[in-house]
Amino acid sequence: DKSNYLNFLGFVRIDILEKNLSDILKKASSTKNSVTYIQNSKNEIISSSSEKINNNWILDSSDLENYSKNGMYYGTRDLGKEHVILACQKLPNSDWTLVSITPFSEITAVGKELQNQMLLMFLLISTAAYILAYVISSSITKNISLLLKNIRLLKKGDFNIEITTKSNDEIGELIENFNSMSARLKFLVDEQYRIGLEAKNAELLALQAQINPHFLYNTLDMINWSAINNNVPEISDTVQTLSRFYKLSLSKGSNIIPIRNEIEHVKMYMEIQNMRFENIFDFQVHIDEEVYQYTTIKIILQPIVENSVLHGILQKDDRSGLILITGHVSEGVITLKVQDNGIGIKPEKLKTILTHKSNTNGTHGYGIRNINERIKLFYGEQYGLEYNSVPGKGTTVIIRIPAGIPVQTQ
Repeated sequence: DKSNYLNFLGFVRIDILEKNLSDILKKASSTKNSVTYIQNSKNEIISSSSEKINNNWILDSSDLENYSKNGMYYGTRDLGKEHVILACQKLPNSDWTLVSITPFSEITAVGKELQNQMLLMFLLISTAAYILAYVISSSITKNISLLLKNIRLLKKGDFNIEITTKSNDEIGELIENFNSMSARLKFLVDEQYRIGLEAKNAELLALQAQINPHFLYNTLDMINWSAINNNVPEISDTVQTLSRFYKLSLSKGSNIIPIRNEIEHVKMYMEIQNMRFENIFDFQVHIDEEVYQYTTIKIILQPIVENSVLHGILQKDDRSGLILITGHVSEGVITLKVQDNGIGIKPEKLKTILTHKSNTNGTHGYGIRNINERIKLFYGEQYGLEYNSVPGKGTTVIIRIPAGIPVQTQ
């Protein structure tokens, strides 16, 4: 009665499908064998998540009242012979109690299953990691073993080795550096062998050409006096010039001589050649006086002048010509020029004259290259010879050396 709420006029009854409740309760069950149900105060099961409920799991009203007196209960209990997890909650404004029972064995089974799954996953990951580590380590150790094997070969003197690898990591870079080092060592060993061979050949040539200076001078002196006694002044002049020429060549064993002595050495050579060829050469020297205060390594002019005589002027039709030597000092560099009006040098030969190892006898080719290398080795790469030639008109050889050692400080 809306005018008096204490007066009941009637009741309204609402029916719902029990299946709807059981579906909700099934969703509330946490494990396969757990049970969730609603029980009233008369110990009647209103609805359950399972049609078959263990009778031991049905609580009486006193137990429900005791468990849910504070509104909700959660804990472990022994129901019958099973140890379970029990949860009870009183539904407000009704005599219904929501009960959830889960066997403890299922909880531990889930834990064991999870543990087994984790263990299996761990084994799979460990196996995959081991296989991956084995593959990577095998690749690394394979390259390291290959590198070590070739290092042992290199140690034994085998320089014809090269490691092929597709690795782009640090080991690959190490192998590339090893290949580079091996090639460099091979080059240095070959170069050392070549230099040693050249040194031995030079020693042999020096031994073959070695003449006792006193014996040579005494012999020339004897020839000179014989020429004077027999009234042959031409022979006497030639012998004296030759004697002076060899004294300047030997220079008492010194490799560094005054430039004046180097010029004098060339003059002696040309005097002998003019004696031999009846003065067909016009030999002139125009050198600044300042040049004479410095020194040079010996025998750098005579082979060039000899080259001008033999392969320049004597190859002309008239077999006569001019050889001019000039020199000056500028910015600490001494420049000497040897000019001739011989037949000149062909362009293709001019390109290789300072590098090609000629088989021609004498100083032509090899001698010129030797002078150029001696100058560069002694003074530096910026010094040496320079060739300019016009076929049919002549050749100019420019020699550059540093104005380094004055004569008075030797």
